[in-house]
Amino acid sequence: MRPDSLRVAVVGTGHLGRFHAEIWAAQPRARLVALCDVDPVRAAPLAQRLGAIAVADAHELIGRVDAVSIATPADRHGAVAIPLLEAGVACLVEKPLAENLRAAEAIVAAASRGRALLAVGHSERFQPPVLWCLRRGIEPRAAAFERSTPSGPRGREVGVVHDLMVHDIDLALALFAAAPVAAELRSPSPPGADRVHARLHFPGGRYADLLADRASSTPRRAIELEAESGRIEIDLVRATLRRLTADGLEQTVTFEGEPRPLQAELADFALACLDGLAPRVPGSAGLEAVRWADRLEALRGGR
Repeated sequence: MRPDSLRVAVVGTGHLGRFHAEIWAAQPRARLVALCDVDPVRAAPLAQRLGAIAVADAHELIGRVDAVSIATPADRHGAVAIPLLEAGVACLVEKPLAENLRAAEAIVAAASRGRALLAVGHSERFQPPVLWCLRRGIEPRAAAFERSTPSGPRGREVGVVHDLMVHDIDLALALFAAAPVAAELRSPSPPGADRVHARLHFPGGRYADLLADRASSTPRRAIELEAESGRIEIDLVRATLRRLTADGLEQTVTFEGEPRPLQAELADFALACLDGLAPRVPGSAGLEAVRWADRLEALRGGR
């Protein structure tokens, strides 16, 4: 029998984990029980303000919670998620699911052993312009994804492919509704470089170009789709969509009043836990994104 409300914890109270905690504290049908951090002193003030306890070890959450958001560095995801999943605790693991394919496969296997729900935090899937395309069954022949951000300390435990480009790998797999058949680099990018230009090839001669840069002076998150019905330009920073139809008509779509992507993602995860629904981004989808991130990293000579 499923619970009427969800007992939730957040593991990792850094930049992103704090957003998870704030949203869970306000989420209907959920109760934030605990915040877990290797430094519980850091977590304590936020936990106290949100009416939760602070703990240092995720094992302490077993038996206390039904579900967990994991917002630790990527190379810690497996160590945190696997014991929880094996104990039957539902887990939402921030992207990337893990730092490499082997670690991601271990997390998915733990969810299977524990018969636990596993979702992955590819929050860009919840962007209103992306949902607009997915709900209308837009079938791109070609796509271009560009993602750039200024250099910073977050995400440095993995390279730019697993840190930034993995967002757009996941979006490409969702929008093309197919697995790629090949991958290539479009320009030289040695291991450790913070800029990568790649292409994923899909069945039927379709393709997606992906550019990720985490040493840029200008933040940008943009998508261009070419389909039989016309061209679509998406600005994920401003959450806007511009459509140019094949017969020359122009349509601009705005999305005022829509929930922010992380809010929508956590609501989706809560419904999956409480009502037995499939999450929008299950563990299998996160696994495929890491699989193709690993392949691109191998082309750079990094794996």
